[in-house]
Order: sequence, then C-alpha cells, then structure tokens
Amino acid sequence: MNTILTKYILTIESQKKARILKKVIYFIFALFLFVMVNLAQAESLNLAKGIKCETLNGEKSFIIRPNSISFITDENENLNGLPQRSISSTIQNVRTQKMAKGFVKYTKYLGMNVKICLENLEGPSEINDYISMTSKEGHQITYPLICQ
Repeated sequence: MNTILTKYILTIESQKKARILKKVIYFIFALFLFVMVNLAQAESLNLAKGIKCETLNGEKSFIIRPNSISFITDENENLNGLPQRSISSTIQNVRTQKMAKGFVKYTKYLGMNVKICLENLEGPSEINDYISMTSKEGHQITYPLICQ
C-alpha cells in the first residue's frame, strides 16, 4: 500500500515539475520573441530615416532607405555661387541581402548594375563599405563610401 501511494505522489510531483518547466519554457520563448521584434523595429526605424552615403571625392552620393535608393546629383550653382545638390532619381526596385551587421543592395541605375555594400551599420568604414557599378560592357568601377 505504501509503495502505491509513494508512486502516486511521485507522479503528481513530476507532473507539477513538468508544468512549471513548460511555463518557464513558454516565458523564455515569449521573451525571446519580444526582444527580436523590438530589435527589428529599431533597425527598421534607423534605416527608415535613411543612410546618406557618398564617395570619398563626393562624385556620387545617395540616400539608402529600406526599399529604395535616392541618387543625388549636382545642379547648377545656387544664388551664393555654391553648387547645389538635389535628388535626381529614386529607385524603388532594390534587392537587399542582409549580413550579420550590415547589408548589400542591388539595383540598376543609368543602365548599370549597382551593388552597394555596407558591412557594419554600427561602425561605418571607408575600407569595407563601397559602391560598385558595372556597365553593360562589363566595365566595373568601385568607389569607397563614407556613410552617416
């Protein structure tokens, strides 16, 4: 009789432990999802306002947003005699490949294939960040980028 009662008590205790363990696992999973959603929202908000990049000599400049790239061109001089910049075109057809801390964006601009690589959004680098433009003939020009 005692052995049956102790077995019954042990099964009840193990069921309680299993329920508690299940609740802990659900809590950890919910916490993980909450953190991941907040990180994704923070990243999209940071990118939504745009990342302004330009080549070292300022020959090419553009603004990168989540689903578009806006290329900026120099226009004629303004009233002060200084060159004035304005957005010449915004390209919506952009493919994005995410990396650990950055991304690579692919698009076409002025008949050329364009690849923009930002390896680390937390710490931009002139060495690792670049824009590569390839013409239809296969000629490729690569510029290092300064991004803000």
